[in-house]
Amino acid sequence: MAVAETSTDNGPWTAGGRPTVRGLDQAGSSYLGERGQFNSGHYSRSYFTGSKHSYTSNILFADGSVRSFSDDMDPATFEAMATIRKSDGE
Repeated sequence: MAVAETSTDNGPWTAGGRPTVRGLDQAGSSYLGERGQFNSGHYSRSYFTGSKHSYTSNILFADGSVRSFSDDMDPATFEAMATIRKSDGE
């Protein structure tokens, strides 16, 4: 992961600090979803019924791809994607 959108604690992109750079707060709220740390207000919709299913957030990866993740994603998977690499001793 390189960049994740959020609508929480925003500010000018030039501000530095929390409005522009933040890590995962494992003790805080969920990562995704309506009240998540990286919430966006986007809804995924059923292709067939048009009904709202879940909140989604767009994330830019270092390879240039952008993927959308929903709030039902396993937090451990989200943390693993945000981890660069664990050393062999961990």
